[in-house]
Amino acid sequence: MLSIEHIDDVTFHDEKGDPQGRLQIKHHKNIGSLSDSSADLWKTIKVWCDEADFERLHNNNLKLTILTTANAKEGSIASLLRPEGKEDRNNIVKKLADVANSSTNPELKLCFKAFLDLSDKNKLALVKAMVVLDNAPLIQDVGEKIKNLLWTIRPLQKQAALERIRGWWFGKIYRHLTETKRMPFRDGLISKDEVNLNIANIAEQFGPDVLPMDFRGGILKIV
Repeated sequence: MLSIEHIDDVTFHDEKGDPQGRLQIKHHKNIGSLSDSSADLWKTIKVWCDEADFERLHNNNLKLTILTTANAKEGSIASLLRPEGKEDRNNIVKKLADVANSSTNPELKLCFKAFLDLSDKNKLALVKAMVVLDNAPLIQDVGEKIKNLLWTIRPLQKQAALERIRGWWFGKIYRHLTETKRMPFRDGLISKDEVNLNIANIAEQFGPDVLPMDFRGGILKIV
């Protein structure tokens, strides 16, 4: 199950509603680089230093992920935090501390301080939980990637199916953001089963024995 703009940009929860993964999303119109002194990296670290549940971090019950359209150059701290990274996490802690101690960027001063003020134990727990997923697709490219996953739908109907999926999802997110505070927290979470069921229902509308109808420009069309 997941929540949006609650604990983090996106948070994944277990069946009890406890957070298992926190996701910070960084989207840039122009693809940049996630350098060792990047604001995206350090502002995210500060959020987690201030708000992460360190008890869950110490018990390996929480993952902290940065999903970004930027590129982490090979050898950078961010590249070492990719899922396949093999760098010793103690070395990454040292690299982060070196940046925090040497940088003169006044805009990130509080971010550096938040990390340096952590105990050694908490620094290591934080870094062990961190994952960087760089080179994420730009928002304008996401639609094509979704259509490629709609393998049960005929090619000429995939765009219409995508529009219905988007319509359902945007409506769901709107209700999630506006209504969650008026109900028990767990009841407001979005479940994987709910997403899969609605996508399956939409896909059925484009089966070989169905003529789905669509409205475009005020004109009823059969797609």
